[in-house]
Amino acid sequence: MDLHRPRHRPGAHAVRRLDRAGPAIFAFSTPERAQAAAAGFGIPPEETGRLLAVPLPDAAGWVASYAEAGVASMVFDAPAIGAMAPLANLAAMAVWIQQHPEG
Repeated sequence: MDLHRPRHRPGAHAVRRLDRAGPAIFAFSTPERAQAAAAGFGIPPEETGRLLAVPLPDAAGWVASYAEAGVASMVFDAPAIGAMAPLANLAAMAVWIQQHPEG
């Protein structure tokens, strides 16, 4: 697997190439999960605290825009949960989140 950082936004997020699935953006429900995953991906300790927080449901639309750059999916809370959604599904997910704000 390759770890990529977009040149236009260094350190803002990590995109990782999944076997057969193409590049993915990883999203986390807590800063602690994000930092633990970053450490597990081999990101240096001085960089694991660099987080970008985007509130729901806006996050789904923002991540979906990365499809134009070749990102294929979004992975949630890896490795603890690791659920994956194709970016094409994120618009429907954003509608569901708006309709069910309690979770």
